[in-house]
Amino acid sequence: ADPPIIERSASKPKYLDKATNYSPSQPRDLGKVLIKLLSSPNIASREWIYRQYDHEVGIRTVVKPGQCDAAVLKLPNGKFLAVKSDGNSKQTYLDPYEGSAGSVSEACRNIVAVGARPLAIVDHCQFGDPSNPEVFWTFSESVRGMADYCKGLELPVVGGKVSFYNEDTSTGRAIKPSPVAVAVGVLDNVDEIGTMNLKKAGNMLAIVGITSTEMGGSEYYEYIHHHVGGRVPKSDHSSDRRLFPVLHKLLGRGLVNAVHDCSKGGIGVALAEMCISGGLGASIDILSVPTSTKRFDELMFSESHGRFIMELPQSNHETVEKMFKNNSLPFGIIGEVCPERLLVRRKSGNIIDIHLDSLKNSWEMALPAIIGEAA
Repeated sequence: ADPPIIERSASKPKYLDKATNYSPSQPRDLGKVLIKLLSSPNIASREWIYRQYDHEVGIRTVVKPGQCDAAVLKLPNGKFLAVKSDGNSKQTYLDPYEGSAGSVSEACRNIVAVGARPLAIVDHCQFGDPSNPEVFWTFSESVRGMADYCKGLELPVVGGKVSFYNEDTSTGRAIKPSPVAVAVGVLDNVDEIGTMNLKKAGNMLAIVGITSTEMGGSEYYEYIHHHVGGRVPKSDHSSDRRLFPVLHKLLGRGLVNAVHDCSKGGIGVALAEMCISGGLGASIDILSVPTSTKRFDELMFSESHGRFIMELPQSNHETVEKMFKNNSLPFGIIGEVCPERLLVRRKSGNIIDIHLDSLKNSWEMALPAIIGEAA
């Protein structure tokens, strides 16, 4: 084929010059902030949706929806397929390059969290009118961001789709740049599958990856402070190339009991989801989290890439820590699994103390309430 090439002009959108700097005051009660974030439509439980559909068709579903970071299906050859789609239009709106690369990174992290190796992705790029130079610039930067991340991980893009002209016909206002990445991976054995639910009180909780002051496009900024702006998280494919094999080995060798990716809502939401899924609480020292920020709200709700929270037996602590540090990956033991409550401590006392029932109610009932079907 020899298709004609359409040369289009591209220019950086003017709104980006105003969208980078933002630093709101820190709320006094971060527990109330967490409860509110769990009820955000972008974070709340999707059970209202998936319970209405038969996810057992073909009897290939290995773990149920909501139990882990990606879907896992049994293949006819006895192996297991992990599948996950991710996108973040807010972060891509603020930084098309980093937002798009981050969407691929998040999809891959979710594949890794269930014990699989990312093998390939497909993409779906949804944008406005490409004859608009600002729209075409965001499209070009998004493609470049996804391509650079995939090259860094040697991850093939085996298919995809582009959808232009997504805009209001009366005003000409385009949607936010909305690329989506669907990642797939394969596991050899059912014993390698990782889930997010906490398993046993007394087990250690650890985190890998560094939490940075990268709040742009975060759910915290939009849902709590009603602002879409700031510096978005940057993905690091060189760090991910070291990180992913280590996690794969940890799950394959049974050295960790639970793994969960930190993404929307940051550490606070990730911990709450692990607690809700396992019916257990967690007690953590927020000052033990590897970080470059001193603000507690940023520590709890930053959406920095490349982070996982893990549950592990105390007897595996030294082995796990050594594997991460040998690969120059930031690692910290941050607390332990406990009954009933989510406690987040600092030197002068608790900054969050919430009963599991309150976490669960906020997370599970939000979507039915929005739809109008809450009891």
